[in-house]
Amino acid sequence: MFVRLARDTCLPVPIDVLYVTVPGAEPFATAPRTLIVAEPESRVTVVERHVALAGGAAGTAPTLSSPVTEVSLARN
Repeated sequence: MFVRLARDTCLPVPIDVLYVTVPGAEPFATAPRTLIVAEPESRVTVVERHVALAGGAAGTAPTLSSPVTEVSLARN
C-alpha cells in the first residue's frame, strides 16, 4: 500500500487499510508493506488493520504475518 499526500493536502476522513490473511492447507508467510509519504502542510489519519480469517478443513495450516509500515513526514 502506498499513500502519498501532496503539499497542503488535508483529508477529512481516515484512510482505512485492511490486510486479510486466509489460511490454506500449507504453511505460508505474508509480508505486507505500507509506505506513507506526507509532504509539507499535509494532514491525514491512516488506520491499518491485519486480520486472519478462520479456515475450514483445508485452511488449518499455520501462517506468519510480518508487516512493515514506513512513514516519511515533512514539516507541519
